[in-house]
Formats: sequence, structure tokens, C-alpha cells
Amino acid sequence: MYALLITKSQRLNSTDPKPKIGININGKRFQDNLIAMCLAIPGKLLKIDEKVGVVDFGGVRRDVRLDLLEQVREGDYVIVHVGYAIQVLDQAEAEKILKSWAEVARR
Repeated sequence: MYALLITKSQRLNSTDPKPKIGININGKRFQDNLIAMCLAIPGKLLKIDEKVGVVDFGGVRRDVRLDLLEQVREGDYVIVHVGYAIQVLDQAEAEKILKSWAEVARR
């Protein structure tokens, strides 16, 4: 599996309008002056406790709010944004996206 971490920092007193973005994929660090953006990576919902679920992102587990989804079950793949599950994906679509991310990580 792979992990993707995006960090954003900007030097103090910098006149550069673009923030520094660091991307870490499988331990490889990439850094450039880029415009910040949000990436959606599917995670598998392992456990539900009322409106909070535990989602696995390739070995990294996070608590996620489920308030925005009407029907979600343990074992579903979800897209998470700012701590909220915002979409349920079928397994085939989730695996297709994860395969694409794995290809990016190998580059």
C-alpha cells in the first residue's frame, strides 16, 4: 500500500504568491511551487459507531464523520474531505482509483 501526505507551508516575509507544497509518496518527497489543491483518495470503512466511522487509507486509520451520507455500511469505500465522508464508491471504482494512485507513486 502507499501513503500520501500533502503539507503546505509558506516562508515568512515571502513575496511568492504560491505556497510551498510538499508531497510525500511512499517515502519519496516531491516539492515545488504549486497551487494547493485537495486530493480525494478512497478509504475503506471498517467500523461504524452512530455517525462516526473508522476509515482505513492503506494502513492509516482515521475517524470520519458520516453525517453527510444517508446509506453507508461497513466495508464500503468512501471519499473523505475535511473529516467528513462525502461519497460512497463501489469497490470496482475504488480499486481503479487506488491502482491509478499506485502508478503515480511508482514514478
